Amino acid sequence: MDIDLLSKMVSELILENDRVALPGLGEFVAQIVPSSITDKGYTINPPYRKLVFRPSKNDDGLLASLYAEANGTALDVASGVIREFVEGMKAVLKDQKVVVFPELGRLRATRENNVFFVADEDLDIFPECFGMEPVSLKSRRPAKIDFAEIDIASPETEPEPVPIPIAEAETVTEAISEPEPEVGPTPAPEPETTAEAVPESELEERPRRGKGRKVLAGLAVAAGVIVLMLGVFVLVSRLAPDFVDRILYTPEELEIINYGK
Repeated sequence: MDIDLLSKMVSELILENDRVALPGLGEFVAQIVPSSITDKGYTINPPYRKLVFRPSKNDDGLLASLYAEANGTALDVASGVIREFVEGMKAVLKDQKVVVFPELGRLRATRENNVFFVADEDLDIFPECFGMEPVSLKSRRPAKIDFAEIDIASPETEPEPVPIPIAEAETVTEAISEPEPEVGPTPAPEPETTAEAVPESELEERPRRGKGRKVLAGLAVAAGVIVLMLGVFVLVSRLAPDFVDRILYTPEELEIINYGK
């Protein structure tokens, strides 16, 4: 008999029993801790079983029965082996104040020789809730849109304007500058205001201004639609919160959130 075997026997028995006694020292007790909500309501913790140790004179005989069955010995012989080993543990606790149960935890004693148990962080003695992990609701909140970061003045998708060839511009200006002859008295000649009055740079800027205004108008409409959709979502979330929850969460998550209400 050694501490490794005793630890494995306790781990096996505590899965199906709420109490496992160490004769003459005390007993391990498994307590169910219900699910809880922490982190200001944003984290849901699943239920689990906590293992503690209490002084007791009771002997349920579970360890002796398991030892006798595994080694093919009589029950009274197995009971004597268990009691003898526990007496040795009591002497170690009195001198060294700690006994390590591998993969289970540590049995400690205070200066007054009061015994208590510190379980391992990874200890799992609740098979019914195997695989359950805390659920955080922070990552499931709808993201907020900061319209101040949207650069409407310089959109990245603005197409480059196509410059007008100079030759075509001269042809147009010449056609405009030559009036058709009229019948009658010859009118006074008008000052030429064709190519010299409209610079070529201004002709190239006009298409850009028109396209820039269309892009600004499109972005303004898109921003208005987004604001309207957010307003509708906030209104629906206040009038019909259950409907919004069914959209944001799965049925399993809704069951966990509504647990205990």
